[in-house]
Amino acid sequence: FPSHDMQHFVIKEEDPVRSWRTISSNQSILWTKEFIENNKRNLIWEDTILLDSSEYSVYINRFGGLCSNPSVGFNLDLIETFADEINWHSLGLNEGIKWSIPLIKRFEDFWVYSFDNEEEIVTYNIPEYNSKSDFDYCLQQFCFTANHSLPWNNELLEEFKESWDWSILSRSYFLPCAIVTGK
Repeated sequence: FPSHDMQHFVIKEEDPVRSWRTISSNQSILWTKEFIENNKRNLIWEDTILLDSSEYSVYINRFGGLCSNPSVGFNLDLIETFADEINWHSLGLNEGIKWSIPLIKRFEDFWVYSFDNEEEIVTYNIPEYNSKSDFDYCLQQFCFTANHSLPWNNELLEEFKESWDWSILSRSYFLPCAIVTGK
């Protein structure tokens, strides 16, 4: 699909836009700083996570926002420009960012390394017999520690060793075996 250059396109508040979430998560838009600036009040910056469950399992649906859209091209400049609008939880899930230790370190205090804040989640039908540990395990795939596109290596693990959620990392399929075993 071709990218659409919307650099000079400003959507006015009175325009009948159906879904700012759809626009915000659209990977076909050619995202520019100017377009984001012109529409920052209307764009949906955060993800919405919906949980539902049955007697046997928990279902999680994640509806992306601007911060987790891999096509936006978030870099140091864009992140610094829109730091006040950014949803750091969602940005930490973005697999399109060229992650590096300096970038992670620059915003170290903002990343959500573990999912402790259930206020960001809309829950439906979570029966009491589903264990809290199963529920928590499902949520952990939506935190910075679970982002498999980070440049996982020993240096990264060591640099932020006090911040990682090690219970998540111990179950991670994406860490190279040499890192986990130390060989």
